[in-house]
Amino acid sequence: MLGAIGPAIGIKAFHRMTNRLTDPEDHVRNDVLWALQFHRINEYPAETLLPVFVQGLSDTHEVARQNAILGLVRLGTNAAPARSSIEKALNDPDQGVSGWAKQWLNGQYLSN
Repeated sequence: MLGAIGPAIGIKAFHRMTNRLTDPEDHVRNDVLWALQFHRINEYPAETLLPVFVQGLSDTHEVARQNAILGLVRLGTNAAPARSSIEKALNDPDQGVSGWAKQWLNGQYLSN
């Protein structure tokens, strides 16, 4: 729910939500990344989301990594500071992650 509300949740709630990226449950970590990349992504300052999505690229759960790269692709050129992480994602064992990374590097972004 917090992700669907967007930045209006405030910074304290945002940090409580993104602290769940260390949760032992795959679905909890994935839900955080999915919510942020799916809901109101353009309402957040990119510098707020970039570290979250970059951290998500290292998740052990492939679906969480997919949602992290989708967030970066949806940020488009605003994800440029994460370029090195996106380049590393080209070697991800999940074809979805590596495929989206390639699209971002080729300038093919998702419209929001």
